[in-house]
Amino acid sequence: MGSASQNGNSAEFSQARLFVTDFDGAAFDTFEPPVGGVGVDEAYRIAIGEVFGGLALARYDEEGGHKNRTPTEIAQSLSPDTSGRGLKSNARQLVDVKLDILLEQIGLPTTGGKPWPQPIRGFEAFWSGVSMARKDGTPLSTGVLSAGHTEFIERCFESAGLEMPDFMYTHETAEGLYANVPVENLAKPSPVPMEIITSLWLSKLFANAQEAAQLSRSQIKDRILYSGDDVYRDRKLAENADVDFVHIPAINPENGWEVAALRLHLGSLAIEGAEQ
Repeated sequence: MGSASQNGNSAEFSQARLFVTDFDGAAFDTFEPPVGGVGVDEAYRIAIGEVFGGLALARYDEEGGHKNRTPTEIAQSLSPDTSGRGLKSNARQLVDVKLDILLEQIGLPTTGGKPWPQPIRGFEAFWSGVSMARKDGTPLSTGVLSAGHTEFIERCFESAGLEMPDFMYTHETAEGLYANVPVENLAKPSPVPMEIITSLWLSKLFANAQEAAQLSRSQIKDRILYSGDDVYRDRKLAENADVDFVHIPAINPENGWEVAALRLHLGSLAIEGAEQ
């Protein structure tokens, strides 16, 4: 998704906005499997059994399953004595098996006959509204912040015919930072992932880094909106990063997307099923 035209000065920044969303369960329904396939949770279980074995799989289930953890957090919990390169290798093996399963399923029919995975109810209308506003000149940038994977996310947006987000923070982003940053600081609810996306956004807005540095923390944070489905990890990340948050509930998620549209001053998008 190309960014709106901006000349990179503080006056125009006062009109600029950054919208960031979680992916699994907020933007796309990756937990509900396609016909004859598996969702994200079961793909993890298959990968854990293959990489770590049956005892580790039993431990994973005892821990409550996925719980919106990153691959590295899961690998660390299943092999707590492993660190450094060993931990990174375990996480990469887990990702490779899981990702192969999920990528092969993109486009398979859901129980309703539509291609998997489907956008969460309300998201498609919301994202289309954002695209229209940008084409009309609204300086609104977009991002995805997820424990998932760049290739999978891009393929899902492409399959749904939706424009790509401007910025992404995914497992691959975090993986490149493990040598310098503790694992727990690279996952929700740490504010670090949001700070990285914010830095990318400011770099795109301002050709002169010194000009961006003159902005106060409140000036920046007041221009950001984040949405997610996890009432702890996503909401707590927003609190830690001091940015506005919209919860996308599992029941009637379209109501959450309608709220997000209003917060971004897009007006009511008349999202189907949303309370007006």
